[in-house]
Amino acid sequence: MPGPSRHRRMSGWRGRAIGALPRSWVWWLLLADVVIWLLLGTVVQPRLGSFAMPYLRAAAPLLVLLLLLVVVLVVVHELGHLLADLLLDFRVLTFRVGPFLVATLARVQLVKLGPFTLVHTRSGWGTKVERHRLRWDVRAHAGSVQSVPRTPDRLRARHAASIAAGPLAGLLVAVVPGAVAVVTGNLPLAVLSGILALLALAELIPTGSAQGSWSDGRWLLCWLLHPERARYHLTVGTLRAQRALGERPRAWGDERWIDLAARAPDPSCADDDLRGCQLAYYLALDHGLAARACELAGRAFELRPRAVPSARPLLAVEHAFCLARFQADPVAAERVLAEVEGSEPGPNPLDLDRARAALHLAAGRPAEALAACERILGDVRIGDASRGLAAMIRELVEAMRDEAARLVAVGEAAG
Repeated sequence: MPGPSRHRRMSGWRGRAIGALPRSWVWWLLLADVVIWLLLGTVVQPRLGSFAMPYLRAAAPLLVLLLLLVVVLVVVHELGHLLADLLLDFRVLTFRVGPFLVATLARVQLVKLGPFTLVHTRSGWGTKVERHRLRWDVRAHAGSVQSVPRTPDRLRARHAASIAAGPLAGLLVAVVPGAVAVVTGNLPLAVLSGILALLALAELIPTGSAQGSWSDGRWLLCWLLHPERARYHLTVGTLRAQRALGERPRAWGDERWIDLAARAPDPSCADDDLRGCQLAYYLALDHGLAARACELAGRAFELRPRAVPSARPLLAVEHAFCLARFQADPVAAERVLAEVEGSEPGPNPLDLDRARAALHLAAGRPAEALAACERILGDVRIGDASRGLAAMIRELVEAMRDEAARLVAVGEAAG
């Protein structure tokens, strides 16, 4: 059984599903602020004596103010993304600022502060302390919002607006001390405002991380210069996010997502081409679009050299399943299965049984198909599944089982 993606900020998810710019610079800035303050008080002041006191007294409040405003800047930046997401019909999965996290996932809602977690499930609220995580990693994101678009309507405008909302909200934090500096003529406060403005605009630098996550600036630049590429990354990230949350494919969205994910727009997206094709296949299959699913399964099979070795058998099994089930070509399906059965690593037995059941039906062997279906449904991972890909596969196998049972009954009656 195959295991289970805007994400501007979600580990391993592309889209907006999909990455955060690790802003450890925020925490280093706060640390530098404290160090400078300590140096001024313990090293500079004793050596310069009373001559330095007026400057130290003026600098200390500004350093404290800078520290507080940087924290406010991070919070307001993420709140800008959050508010835009809610207004533009994005599904918000997580909101995080430093060690504080709020998440609304498929079956779980949680509020987390460092190692302390308040969790809500179907059985109610509960608390827990993760003792092994009492030490917070300073390299973690200063803040993040994980979200996915609910529909593919006006993706470019909606996503670009959501991305830009963070830096624009951050600029508001810089405007406040700047306005006070203009009114009072306070030069240090004006410098402080300029520093905050630069920090607010730092997210507009077009960068990415080794994990595939993009900064706000890279997203906006991609939407401006390569909108099809940005749309594709966002689409694949969105579908990956839905799958990772355990949603079954038809709950990922309507049929319009299929065409958006089916094929990479240019070679720069080649790394996601196979993944997008496979996600589009599952979506088409669960929406009952048999011809489209067959086309996508065939293309994914052709792209299998790009897959890691452990994933290649599944691509072959899905192609064989479609050949037998929807194109009634047991000969071609048998040829594909014969190739993959001798491979190492081999296919998952449940996936292989599903393809074999379809092959037996197409070849006129309903008794063998019925036995294969019963084996699959007897496994609790499929037979009791109500979510995810397993729920879709359960329905496909049940349909084959019912068809095979009818054919067996007709054969017995005729005999």
